[in-house]
Amino acid sequence: MTVAVLDMPMMMGWWQFTNRTAKAVVRLCDNGFSVEAAPLMRNLIGHAYAMNWLVDNGWPALRAIRAYSDEHRTKLATNVNATWNLPDPVTVDTAPLELKEEADEKLHKPLLGELRNFDNLAKAYGTPEIHPVYRHHSALSHTTAYTANPFVIEKDDKLYFATEPQDAEVIVERLWMLSRSLRRLSELRRRQPGRRWTSRW
Repeated sequence: MTVAVLDMPMMMGWWQFTNRTAKAVVRLCDNGFSVEAAPLMRNLIGHAYAMNWLVDNGWPALRAIRAYSDEHRTKLATNVNATWNLPDPVTVDTAPLELKEEADEKLHKPLLGELRNFDNLAKAYGTPEIHPVYRHHSALSHTTAYTANPFVIEKDDKLYFATEPQDAEVIVERLWMLSRSLRRLSELRRRQPGRRWTSRW
């Protein structure tokens, strides 16, 4: 079976996911939900890099994805078994990691590190400046002050709810970061496929 066939289901799924996510971001922003769209924008940035990464690294990347997915599934099963009172424990079938040569192991570790940590992935592509954009959207994806501040108005020593984001500086900052990320993703898209993969060998 060729690398292209092996990669196709993963690439097809990610492609469809990013297209639907992009549509969701546009619809949310068009309806005034720009802050709420930040977690989806974070997903878009991550998956745009991941799709290039999969094409560039082929089978070794797919092997890393499978190992990472098995790791997630195993941790989830362990967590469920420890906290849920189920009649039977949850079990996970994982595929054995096929590392036939020392070179395979040396390649697998950095690929897994790039998959686990977006900062590593951005640096591997020579674009460390995209990580602050990703981190900013991460702050709007978790329980931080960034998700609270846009929706509270302070007036005459009193606090009021805001129905739409009120902090103009936050909105301008997000638009600037979004423009930076879109420009970088556009450059990434025009990059010659496969160049990074061959350089690793």
